[in-house]
Amino acid sequence: MRKPLLLLALVALVGAGCNVSPYAAVVNGTTISRSSLDTDLAAVRGDRLLLQAYQSNAKVNVLGTGESTFDSGFVAAVLERRIEAELVHQAVVSKGIHVTHQELVLATPDAVASAGGQRSFDALPPSYRNELIREEADAVALASRLVGANISQAAIAAYYQAHLAQFTSTCISVLVSPSQAAAAALRAKIVAGAPFASVAQASSIDPTTAARGGDAGCVQAGQLTPAFQFIATLPTGQVSPPVQTQPGLILVEVTSRPQQPLAQATPTVVRALLGNAQTALTSYYQSALGQDHVVVDPRYGHFVRRGGQFVFQPPSGPSTAVLAAPGGYTTGEVTNPPAQGGAPGNSGIPGQGGAGAPLPGSSGSPGSQGSSGAPSQGGSGGSTQGGAPGGG
Repeated sequence: MRKPLLLLALVALVGAGCNVSPYAAVVNGTTISRSSLDTDLAAVRGDRLLLQAYQSNAKVNVLGTGESTFDSGFVAAVLERRIEAELVHQAVVSKGIHVTHQELVLATPDAVASAGGQRSFDALPPSYRNELIREEADAVALASRLVGANISQAAIAAYYQAHLAQFTSTCISVLVSPSQAAAAALRAKIVAGAPFASVAQASSIDPTTAARGGDAGCVQAGQLTPAFQFIATLPTGQVSPPVQTQPGLILVEVTSRPQQPLAQATPTVVRALLGNAQTALTSYYQSALGQDHVVVDPRYGHFVRRGGQFVFQPPSGPSTAVLAAPGGYTTGEVTNPPAQGGAPGNSGIPGQGGAGAPLPGSSGSPGSQGSSGAPSQGGSGGSTQGGAPGGG
């Protein structure tokens, strides 16, 4: 539902809300403590799967160049996600939105994806997984109210039934022949009763599909090239006339048409029902940054306006100097958060200043440590040499 930066998993590790100091950020009086941010970062370093997921998918560097360090851009991104999650949760509470069991269920696939996949999600402690789902459910609940979307089970089922073709795949086998005469002879042999797989294995000039008895995988109607649109309506078990392509003449047989179950299709359906909810949620977040009171410890960065949008800017200076230490950051003296307004050197929203604050310099030791739901894909659709039904 939200930004696919793999940072929402981190948001869930330690809940914000305790008025402790020193602080990393204060959101309408709710403190996100530096120690909780330290714990989040130590969690990433301590879980190999989660660290690999971040390093593979994040848009910024994760680790710094020094021992036990994190890139300051990554730390800034983590903190911004914490701020966003807190603003969304506060909106859910202030608007009297009750997050339903259905919304918790709908949020689970995105929560798994945001953690880098099922393996890294399962590696998280149960309390963290539940919090991650709750954070995502807050976003789903708020977004659906913002756009007036109906994502009830009945609405999901109705959309699914009305768009069954979208959730149905066509599995095919192909046989590539060098000439019209050869293709006609092979087709006649299959029509007379010879198994398509046996004929393809013995006679197809495409070695890849021939080795699999012609199996070319499964495609959806939207993946078919113009020359092979007929596959969408070709009856199962029937062999098509030869189709001229660059590799040769192709015979196609539809072997099955599996339909994705509603449970698997639900994430895709929900995204369709929500429509432009992501845009609405982003707009709400931007508006909240401009109207609400957010104070950030400048060692982590500050918000700036850029192109009419609030952007979280990492601190200036070396970009790889931020250290994760279980005892908290020890360099720079930022103590109790102000009750109102920005403190000197801190950036309030809409705020300035603090970009040149010193980065932490303490040494530290490491600590410990989201499904598209689309129908089965494929689309090799035949010859690997080009001209395949799935578009080669």
